[in-house]
Amino acid sequence: MRFTLSILTALCLAGPVTAQEATPLSPVSVDQNDGIDVRITDSGVGQIEMYGSATISAPIETVWSLLMKCETQLHFVPGLKKCEMLQQGIDEEGRWDVRTQTFKYAFPFPKLRSEVLSRYDFQHAIEIETLNSDFGAMTALWTLAEDTMGKTRLQYKATLDPSLPVPRSLIRKSSQKDLPLLFERLRVQATTSTTPP
Repeated sequence: MRFTLSILTALCLAGPVTAQEATPLSPVSVDQNDGIDVRITDSGVGQIEMYGSATISAPIETVWSLLMKCETQLHFVPGLKKCEMLQQGIDEEGRWDVRTQTFKYAFPFPKLRSEVLSRYDFQHAIEIETLNSDFGAMTALWTLAEDTMGKTRLQYKATLDPSLPVPRSLIRKSSQKDLPLLFERLRVQATTSTTPP
């Protein structure tokens, strides 16, 4: 369930990286003051690292169920218009699946497509990697933990290595906007969900 966030929205039509954009940058922190924390770290070259966390007032099985299902991802992943399961199975490392995700944003951006492999540690972690994508290589990890009050602590870590020459400022801005939005939408879905896990 590769959560290829809409931090990647502008990659197809963006222009080349300028010398100014390649200047090393300090980590960017976005505090929503509602328990959602997002940090974007960009050295100016190579990989961009993303981190997000939130506490959700819902049991871990509810949050896990939302993260697992293609149909529920459509409600909280910004820009995601289609999610399709291609393969799934169980091997020596546990449960896995391969999905395609299609993102669509406002004109003039085209649709972006990603094929991702996800591996699952039941109600604890989801490891993700792109197999084929329009925007570059990405690895990510969702981790879940339930506190003594029955709330779920959710964390997201990702590393993006863009395959196209793009303005890194667009990736950062998109990340700073859309990663908190993803967490907030997921929180709403989890606290209003009546779907069994």
